[in-house]
Amino acid sequence: MCDGKCFCLLLLTSLAALWDLSLGRIPNRLLAVFWLLGFSWDPYPSYFLRGFATVLILSPLIRLGMLGAGDGKLLGVLGCYLGYRDVLFLFFLSCLYGVAGVAAVRRRNGFWKARIHCFFRYIHEMIARKEVLPYPAREDPQARLPLALPILGGVWTILLLAAG
Repeated sequence: MCDGKCFCLLLLTSLAALWDLSLGRIPNRLLAVFWLLGFSWDPYPSYFLRGFATVLILSPLIRLGMLGAGDGKLLGVLGCYLGYRDVLFLFFLSCLYGVAGVAAVRRRNGFWKARIHCFFRYIHEMIARKEVLPYPAREDPQARLPLALPILGGVWTILLLAAG
């Protein structure tokens, strides 16, 4: 049976996915409401530390532009609820779901090969310059992957695994 925390996780990620799909961003107010709601269940310093550890671990990806700031904050709030280990598993699942979704969509229009080529060119340039470079901006704004949707799939998977 789904308890209050489970319901909050599903509601938070569903709303975040809807906002991310429609507006291309996740509002800070939404994240703050669910962060405070989770704090009402767990009013201990460990609650803050779990969320902080999650954002700290993911911050290099945010800084390099490989993960949006809203997605990083969403994962930070989810880290408060789940802990950083479960959120890292959630992030892994979300990346798998995201790659599968992008591969399915991009395979039809041939965009897949161009993105792989761009990624390996980026890695080669970083190695050649011996410095960390920000990931290049996407040429096509429609090519943006709203990660909140795969995060929602990951939350469902984690909750189903925990229930089983």
